[in-house]
Amino acid sequence: MPQQSKQFQEFHGRSGEMKDSEWLAVEDIVDVVPLDVTIVDVRLRTNVPMEDGRREAKVYSLAFENAKKELIVNATNRRALVSAFGTKVDQWRGKVVTLTVEKLRREFNGRTHGIRVRIGGVA
Repeated sequence: MPQQSKQFQEFHGRSGEMKDSEWLAVEDIVDVVPLDVTIVDVRLRTNVPMEDGRREAKVYSLAFENAKKELIVNATNRRALVSAFGTKVDQWRGKVVTLTVEKLRREFNGRTHGIRVRIGGVA
């Protein structure tokens, strides 16, 4: 049996740091919402490996100022952004939005809560 390393370091960070993902998740922000962020970029990625092992042909995401992770743009959040800023995504850059965590109406892929984009601090 391989010998277990006796070297360790105490960890005092956030649980989201334990998950190796470039995508913003509920557990990354649940205890700091509402969270105001500035959109710095709208990105399109192709052939993206997802957490459950499948690949998505296209993923659109928002990058935020001073953030390490991006938020995948789902239909609900896309509609909120279009309603507030229009259909031209170039108009979304530089805008401040509020991220909240909300209970989903129905479970989705084992998840019960989701990140929502709100405009003007409206929860």
